[in-house]
Amino acid sequence: PADDVDDLVAYCTAKGAQHGLMNGLAWAAEHGVLVNAFAPVAATRIFSRRVGPNELTPEQVAPGVVFLASAACEVSGVVLGARGGRFAVARYDRGTGIDLGADPAPPERIAERWAEIAG
Repeated sequence: PADDVDDLVAYCTAKGAQHGLMNGLAWAAEHGVLVNAFAPVAATRIFSRRVGPNELTPEQVAPGVVFLASAACEVSGVVLGARGGRFAVARYDRGTGIDLGADPAPPERIAERWAEIAG
């Protein structure tokens, strides 16, 4: 239904804003301040599907929050995803790209060299 799509668009927009804020703060932070985000998947009250016992529990993702808030964490500008005891890092990363020169490159050259640009 349309309401579900609207809700998803609003949710994605808010998450994108949070990610942008985290990146900006991480790049601007000084004096050893680390700025990260946490992206958990856990079966809480608002989770919409049924899960089995010990599946997607908040306790399985909570150690990620504890780590990010601990002195052991030395990274900044990452999103730690957690789901059912599995953890993964996502971060904004810019590739090295290629130099096509100072003169404006035609779109066809971008298309031809896309693999190198995206690589």
